[in-house]
Amino acid sequence: VMSEVSAHAQGGKVTPMQMYASMSLQYALGVDTFTSYYSEKQAEPELYKQLNEALGRADALMQGRHRANVMLYYPIETMQMHHKGSAVFYGEYCAEENACAEGLRALFYGLLDRQILFDFTDCDYLEKCRVEDGFLITPQHQYYSALVLPPMELTDRLAAILQRFADQGLTILAPQHELFPALSKTKFATSAQNAADLINLIPTDEFSCYAPTPIAGVVCRFATRMGGARFLFANAEEKEQVVEVILRGTLREPVLYSPLRNTLEPAEFERIDERTVRAKFTIAPLETVIVLGKENL
Repeated sequence: VMSEVSAHAQGGKVTPMQMYASMSLQYALGVDTFTSYYSEKQAEPELYKQLNEALGRADALMQGRHRANVMLYYPIETMQMHHKGSAVFYGEYCAEENACAEGLRALFYGLLDRQILFDFTDCDYLEKCRVEDGFLITPQHQYYSALVLPPMELTDRLAAILQRFADQGLTILAPQHELFPALSKTKFATSAQNAADLINLIPTDEFSCYAPTPIAGVVCRFATRMGGARFLFANAEEKEQVVEVILRGTLREPVLYSPLRNTLEPAEFERIDERTVRAKFTIAPLETVIVLGKENL
């Protein structure tokens, strides 16, 4: 996934650490190729070198198989069926479109804040998936514990797929909304009044990562390979953040590593069982850290 990064929207007025945090945040969300339009005078050459090396160290350590635990439905059909063109640039948005977009945004940020790893999906892709032992399994053999729907219209085609998945044991969650009564009345989905309540219903027993309480402004990325699990946490805020999370994976001797400083940082790790660790640590403003097994450094 490629991203063009620049300070155009800020009139070129960003700090080097804001540049680093912007790319680190996008990397945590899945971007792995950057085309930079930052000014060559945005930072001194040595600082540019330091920031690029930090991103490179993070990428080298995070190589491995991507894994997420939740599928989030992207409601393109709702936007298509309600949108109307007009003389206004991009057209005018109706109540249904706004409700759908606001609901999707609330779920998106709610999942991010709880450090729950998720991927987007649509109807075409779901048709290619199957359910076994309560997991949604993709053609690429990725396993998901739950499917989350935003406020949206429910087509006959999608309803048939979801009913089949529910009958096979998949957890499907959907919000209640007065503009989308068909979704609220379905028997295949567990519903809640708002995004926060809905996210609290997601079973996290086998999740790779989750935070018992939300951590706004911190985003997690997870990868696994033969050497063990790796968890990257990017802090997009200009303040220090305390992170408390539950981590699952092969972490024989977990440590906290700073790609920017190329050093180990202080952290508390409590072993819950062979594959589960409770971690508590601090991330400096606009910085990124990685939790991994010490043997994998």
